[in-house]
Amino acid sequence: MESIEFDGVKALIIRKKIKNAYIKIKSSGEVVITAPLRYPSVLIERFFGRKLGWIKKRKAAVLARPAKIKNLYIDGEHVELFGKKYALNVYNAKKSYVVLNCDSICLYVKDGAGYDKKKKAMDAFYKKQLENIVPAFINKWLLEIRAVAPAPITLCFKSMKSKWGSCRVNERKITLNTELAKKSVRCAEYVCAHEVLHLRQIRHNKDFKDFMKRAFPDWKALEEELK
Repeated sequence: MESIEFDGVKALIIRKKIKNAYIKIKSSGEVVITAPLRYPSVLIERFFGRKLGWIKKRKAAVLARPAKIKNLYIDGEHVELFGKKYALNVYNAKKSYVVLNCDSICLYVKDGAGYDKKKKAMDAFYKKQLENIVPAFINKWLLEIRAVAPAPITLCFKSMKSKWGSCRVNERKITLNTELAKKSVRCAEYVCAHEVLHLRQIRHNKDFKDFMKRAFPDWKALEEELK
């Protein structure tokens, strides 16, 4: 595996069938440069050198972030809903369900229920919360981009490891990650707008990015929240 190091900063190099090189800082602080298959090593070095200052600042910011909450769904934990933390109270019950109170979330599960059962109940709760707000956002942005068509939009919600959402343009199907319910309502709208925009523009080209920046002047803060 290729790598490069300069001024104490090491980066992994990955080659793909793409046109332009780009840099990603992982949550662990690892620096990854993705470059075209036949991109000369000397150009990668120059690119790395030009971006070194930005890489150092970005890496420091990433490593300074507070650790993400990894819930075990046990009594006394804190769980998130739309950017706010709630105390989690776990109770025994004959069937699994979740109740939202002013400052707490009550999780009812069978006695002895393990992590998987608890997570399933919480995912169903998060799905329901998204179902309460997402349709309005989808309709709003369909009108904004003038993508309204006879075929309706199919909305799906599921737990995903690496995406906040996806859009199958030909099927007019938008899938959102149930974990999105943990982020702010503004973030939820941002992701909805992003996926709806794919109905008009499949690729993340300049027009796509310019539209999102105009629609969400606070896009940098939202992107940071989603990381």
